[in-house]
Amino acid sequence: MIKAFSISILTVLLSTTLALAEVDGTTSIKESVAGAVRQHPQIKSLLYNRDAMARNLSAALGRFFPSLDLTSNYGFRNTAVPQPEVTEPTTEPARPLTPR
Repeated sequence: MIKAFSISILTVLLSTTLALAEVDGTTSIKESVAGAVRQHPQIKSLLYNRDAMARNLSAALGRFFPSLDLTSNYGFRNTAVPQPEVTEPTTEPARPLTPR
């Protein structure tokens, strides 16, 4: 598998060399590798798989550590103390108190 992967990288490097060649026809190794990474689907998939595995690892490790949840609310609230209602005086005569 490693041998096939190495051969595919070399093939991509050679094919991108002509596209990335400068005026004098030379290309640096760094430019060739960057072009291969941008164009080769197997290399892209390997990089995406590596990122996915790193994220899965961090997600799995996150389950072992404590967590902190915060919530907040925003809004207006009437905090004034309600006043008792004022009633009109009645015109009925007061009843006399009766002893028990």
